[in-house]
Amino acid sequence: PRCGARPEQVTAEARPGQATLLTFITLHAKLAPGVTPPCVVGEAEIAPGMIEEVMLSGGAEQYRDGMEIVARAEEVERDGETRLACRFAPKEEV
Repeated sequence: PRCGARPEQVTAEARPGQATLLTFITLHAKLAPGVTPPCVVGEAEIAPGMIEEVMLSGGAEQYRDGMEIVARAEEVERDGETRLACRFAPKEEV
């Protein structure tokens, strides 16, 4: 696990894919490999007390702080290949 916990201390748990968007921003500069600007990233509560950075689908105009979002698989281009990535979208859209 990337959280630093020892593997024997964690278990896989299926989640429903819903979250609450706390805040978001549009990135206009490349800050990390695989992140192609412009893109919208946010902080979302994916479970009670568990806040994660998430990639959002589409433009910032469709998002607002406090709204419900849901995870979905989305095709992205990376290293010349099409891959599936997890992106969050407004719950009403899905």
